[in-house]
Amino acid sequence: MAKDKPALQKQDYDSPWKQLIEELLESFLGFFFPRLHADIDFSRGYEIKSKELYKLLKEQEIGKRYADELIKVYLKDGTEKWLLVHIEVQSYKEEDFAKRMFIYYYRIFDRYNHQVVSLVVLTDPDITYRPDTFLQAGWGFEHKLSFPLVKIIDFKGKKKDLEQSSNPMATVVLAQLKCMESADKTPEVRFDVKLTLVRMLYRKGYNKNQVRQVFNFIDWLISLPLDLEEKIIDEVIKIEEVKKMTYITNAERIGEKRGEKRGEMRGKKLGEKLGEKRGIKKIAIKMLKRGDSVEDVMEVTDLSREEVLAMKKKG
Repeated sequence: MAKDKPALQKQDYDSPWKQLIEELLESFLGFFFPRLHADIDFSRGYEIKSKELYKLLKEQEIGKRYADELIKVYLKDGTEKWLLVHIEVQSYKEEDFAKRMFIYYYRIFDRYNHQVVSLVVLTDPDITYRPDTFLQAGWGFEHKLSFPLVKIIDFKGKKKDLEQSSNPMATVVLAQLKCMESADKTPEVRFDVKLTLVRMLYRKGYNKNQVRQVFNFIDWLISLPLDLEEKIIDEVIKIEEVKKMTYITNAERIGEKRGEKRGEMRGKKLGEKLGEKRGIKKIAIKMLKRGDSVEDVMEVTDLSREEVLAMKKKG
């Protein structure tokens, strides 16, 4: 049986969370930060400003530090006042985390001259790690930054509530908890965990985008050997056939996703299995635009280095 993939590095961890936040911001804030959610006018939409933030921090020589999301939202007070929401998702302990949040805060505020709200979700398993305040004080001087902090581990005793909640973030949190609990279990046990979570998606009444986004998260979070992953796909196909929906089993999408994730052999197998039609060059171009390495693209697509480099040069 194939071995599972190695643990993700810190810099890779927050990518699936980024997509959830960008695609399901209203659900995210409603679940984790309801007080802020209540004051936002979502009918006016919101604007993802993470690229601007990255440039700002890079210019300020933050190095490789990485702010998860910066999003412009509008309040319900009817004015043109706008709010920047800084969201940080951490999966590991960091000694100077609160200091880094302070640095992000003052540089964002200095650049945009608008109110900045820093929100933190921590996905690490340490119940004592809660870096929610940065303080410098002495001789009558005090400078303090405190921010709301949510720990996924705090939901451990609320699994029944999570199962009953209609918010897709409840399933995300449940998946995170079950992943922690099954991390050292056999692939077969983790297969059962993953299949249970996937089946739950279709019982919750989520819309198509919510199902897709949460499925992507679960699929990334709980990685299985190839044979078991294919069984998951078989089950998804059966579920969608019974329910007469194609939320996930779009052949092009599945073939591309699996090909990128597991490499050439798996991509071909699932592509044949699901009738993938997308050309391999389109997959390569999308991977390059997403920032995947030349080597990863070569492994998935079987293209030569020269071909991949030529595509990368063309942009």
